[in-house]
Parts: sequence; C-alpha cells; structure tokens
Amino acid sequence: MNQIKWGLQFNIKQFRPENLERFESAIYDKGVALPNIVGFIDGTMQAISRPSQGNEVQKAFYNGWKHMHALKYQSIVTPDEITSSLLGPYVGSRHDQYIYTISKTEARVEKYLDIVPDVELPFALYGDPAYMVSKCLYSPFEGVSLSDLDKKINKSMSKVRVAVEWEFGEVQKYFKYSKYKYAMKTGETSPATVYMLSTVFKNMMRCTGRNRSPTSSYFGLEPPTLEEYISGLRRDKIDGEDEDYILF
Repeated sequence: MNQIKWGLQFNIKQFRPENLERFESAIYDKGVALPNIVGFIDGTMQAISRPSQGNEVQKAFYNGWKHMHALKYQSIVTPDEITSSLLGPYVGSRHDQYIYTISKTEARVEKYLDIVPDVELPFALYGDPAYMVSKCLYSPFEGVSLSDLDKKINKSMSKVRVAVEWEFGEVQKYFKYSKYKYAMKTGETSPATVYMLSTVFKNMMRCTGRNRSPTSSYFGLEPPTLEEYISGLRRDKIDGEDEDYILF
C-alpha cells in the first residue's frame, strides 16, 4: 500500500488540464445546467464488525444514520469510470463535510481545478447537500421555496451525480468480501486495506476494458490505460498536500 498511498489519495494525472476539459465536456453533453463540472464527490461507508475495544470506541465507529458500525471514505469519481481520489479510513460517526475539511481537500481541489486565471467559473466538483458550496465545489439548492430554475438545476445535476454511486456499487459487486462485515474487524483483518485495494482493482478492471460500468455507458469516455493509471498511483509524496490521515 505504501507504494500507491499518495496516488490513491489523489491521482494528479487524472486532474491534468486535458482531462479536465474532456470530463467537463462529457458531463455537460448530458444536458446539465452547470457548465464546468468535472467530477463527483461523496462519502461512502464500509460496514465492520462491532469493535471489541470498549464503549467509547464502539460509539466512535457507530453511524446513527445507517445504524451500523462502519469506516468512512471520501471519494472523487470522474466520468471516465475512475475513482480518482480515495481518502480514509475515518470512523463511521464522522460527517462528510468534516472529512472534507479535516483532509484539506478544498485546498487541493482548488489547486488542480482552478487553473485558468480570472475566470468566473473554474472547474468544479459536484456533491450532495452534505457539502458546503465553495469556489470549486457545488451542491444542490436547498429550501422549501426553491425557484423553478433552482429545481431544474437540481434535477439536471442529480442525473449525473449518480455516477459516484455507480462506482461505489461496482466495488461491492466485484469484491464482495469488502462488504462482509463479520470478517471486517478493526485491528485484525485491516478492513481499510481490503476496501482500498478493492477500489484500486476496480479501477484497473476499467482500464483493461473488462466489465465496463454504467458510468462508461452513460458518459462514453475511455478510461486511462492501465500503464497510465498505475503511473498516477505510484507517485511520490507532495509536501504540504499529502498527509497521513487518522481515524478520529
């Protein structure tokens, strides 16, 4: 894992300017209302066996929304079928916005997406309502009195944002062991390693053209070659950007 650790956290090659342009074009061609979206961000959970280290640890891992003990991850999926960023693990009780903030994802996203000086709308990611809107991250309009335009924008974006859910599902579809919670025991089976490697192998399957996902059919983009993807994974640490993240 150490050899691919930093590239798994954020695959810089996936966010090169030429890729951003084709990502934006593929998403916009689906009829969305926002013209500058290049990927989708979301959190996902991996169910684990109840920790045996005591009540406080159990509470930290317990997700009240899903009513289970879990690890959480933050993913950025691009329309070429690739999970281009995977951060974690974090304890299941953490909120998606907390993970986004503590991981300093915003600074990194702005560095690689806001690449055209003085442009009003830089490239951006799109997430669910759990995320606060910022320069390079958009989320749906909320409220009880949304305008017709707001509703139209939300509807058009929800159609494409589902790609991140597709890729989460593909990991569990082909690597079922990663979701077998009774085998996922903290401190024993290293459930985080199982999930993260499952995501890497899912990406590699995409690069080789095997078992193409709904993302491919929907956006019509070719993934990177296997060599390109591995090259992006096997990069050195960037001081000031890459960090060792902890569970709590």
